[in-house]
Amino acid sequence: MKIRWSRLWGRIKKISLPDWRVLSLLVFGAFLQGIAFVYLDVGTLALFLKNHGIFHVGIDFLFLAALLPFVGSLTVKLDRRYGYGGAPLTALLTLILVGLLVLINRYGAVSLFIQSLFIYHFIVMILISSIFWTIAHRFIVLRFNSFKFLGVLGSELFGMMVGGIILAHPGGHALAHLNGAVGWLTGLFLVLKILVWLLPVSNETFVRKSGGVQDGSENKMVVCILWLSFLYTAARFFSDYFLYHILVQQQVDIGYVLSNLWLGQGLIGLVIVLLCCRFTYTYIQLFGLWGILLAYTGISAGILWHHPSYVYAGILFVGILGHLCWPYFLSMLPQLLTLGNGRRLRWRRQVIVQPLAVLFAGSSIIMLPLFEQALSLLLIAFLLGCFIIVSLSLYSRFLLHMCQMRRWCSGPLMLISNEVISCVQQGAVSSRVDDVIYFLRLMQQSDYPHYVRYLIHALD
Repeated sequence: MKIRWSRLWGRIKKISLPDWRVLSLLVFGAFLQGIAFVYLDVGTLALFLKNHGIFHVGIDFLFLAALLPFVGSLTVKLDRRYGYGGAPLTALLTLILVGLLVLINRYGAVSLFIQSLFIYHFIVMILISSIFWTIAHRFIVLRFNSFKFLGVLGSELFGMMVGGIILAHPGGHALAHLNGAVGWLTGLFLVLKILVWLLPVSNETFVRKSGGVQDGSENKMVVCILWLSFLYTAARFFSDYFLYHILVQQQVDIGYVLSNLWLGQGLIGLVIVLLCCRFTYTYIQLFGLWGILLAYTGISAGILWHHPSYVYAGILFVGILGHLCWPYFLSMLPQLLTLGNGRRLRWRRQVIVQPLAVLFAGSSIIMLPLFEQALSLLLIAFLLGCFIIVSLSLYSRFLLHMCQMRRWCSGPLMLISNEVISCVQQGAVSSRVDDVIYFLRLMQQSDYPHYVRYLIHALD
């Protein structure tokens, strides 16, 4: 562990002054994004649930599902163009939010405006998060073994925690929170504008589509990832609805409870980031997956047995583990696919599968009673666990085959099966120099905990 901390300190000392300036902007922008999301979410949900309850949530989810294909195609395009056009889009999203707030202030809590705000706040959070991280990708590597990325991510989590602390007082005014969100989003727009000015990308910059031989193993992996995305998204929207139900049923101060949930998520997230600095991030992320399944089970149990505390605890852990661990997991699985298959897979997930999952959740909320909805979430959690096990098994078999055939070229990996780890260890002590270099590089990319020991052995 001492070696890991010394390596971290050595990297920090090597950062040049221009890099420090860029990193400071990214850290500040991540903080603004975190606190803006807290203000936006707390203000929107408090206003929506106080005025309209949960009767229209299922219908609103259906409208959101109809808009998500357009949102998903935008996020894919932003990713391919490294955030080109992201700053103007942030300004446009903020202006539309201002327009909705003006209408609500002028005409009161009209159902059309409140429901539009509820749907729109999901879109804002999806698009602005995508914009920020694609622009950040111009400057830093978005991996958990990059201390720059951990610093920026930690700043976002700190912003969530600060936002939760500021708003965690009884009797907060929802419209004041939303006005604050507009201010924080305006600050984020200015930071993004400066970052784009520092490293502009031409509007002709894009990632060219490429094909590749698609074998049976890749087909199985693609199907598995699509099912994972569908089940996880449906479970998240079921969980959100159960939270809304508990908040309305218990007649609590909605803004106060939501603020404390954001505060808890930021605090737990900072602890996870610190653990990633000290321990191998792959194992922490995989433990997070099982934490998500337990959280979904707890939410379902809370509804079935009428224990609101189970729902609050489940939402707390689903929120932060879903933010940190799930995107990492879904980004790691396609690393072994051919380039074209990986990009087509992302388009299918965001434009087709996730909207269908929201459509399924919204339809189930409308048609099924609460008890059957909770059972549905329990079944989804079970199926999600099964697909996680299958996907990890497919991933390990596919990676073992690639290691044996020397087909892996670059990119992060997960060394999670004994067969793959044994193959890599044997290759790192091989008598062939090329094999030693290949497998040492593979250990480094996967953040293997004994990489330094094998490196020293190879140098000796």
